[in-house]
Amino acid sequence: LHLTLRFLGESPADLADSLGPELEQALAGLQAPRLVLDGWGSFGSPARPRVIWIGVGGEIDRLQRLAERVEACVRRKGLPPETRPLRAHLTVARPRRGERQSLPPASCPAPAAETFAAAQVALFASQLRPGGPIYTRRHGIRLEVVDDQ
Repeated sequence: LHLTLRFLGESPADLADSLGPELEQALAGLQAPRLVLDGWGSFGSPARPRVIWIGVGGEIDRLQRLAERVEACVRRKGLPPETRPLRAHLTVARPRRGERQSLPPASCPAPAAETFAAAQVALFASQLRPGGPIYTRRHGIRLEVVDDQ
């Protein structure tokens, strides 16, 4: 599972090599946001959802600041600006076309409301395949975890 801060779309193959170190510098010293799982939802129509997700709450303002720094790095690389607001969620399913899916199944419990630190930012490359995407980690940045609880 991952929480997408910025989707880059089709990008030059060498972008990750130059973007990774720049992200590391831009995110150095930032505290990891403390987040909590917050209910189920979907993108698309309820009868035919494109994505089923678990919402994320908690320190969304800190998460937003993190996303803004990522956006600034991406823009410096010449990519167009992100026009959609950050909607913090964890994708848990992508029903295939024609598949009917309830949201979520009635027997599925609500997500546990435990707080966790989002302690790492990773840059992934994805290849879309008929059996589902293949994600390859290209760069990782650890954030500072402050245990004040």
